[in-house]
Amino acid sequence: METKMVMFKDPDGEILGGIMVDNKYIACGCCGGVFEVDEVTIIKVLTWINISDAILGDEAFPDTDI
Repeated sequence: METKMVMFKDPDGEILGGIMVDNKYIACGCCGGVFEVDEVTIIKVLTWINISDAILGDEAFPDTDI
């Protein structure tokens, strides 16, 4: 199983973060839902970070340019 931390845009246009599994599914770190990769737009594959930092808000992703 291959996993990557990603930032993505859901079908409603909301920008979220989650874990992509085998380039097929994304488990959303915000809502806990599961999206198929072809339902969303991958914005960026992220470097793995401490999940405790990520729940603090956008300052956990300082290298993003959105």
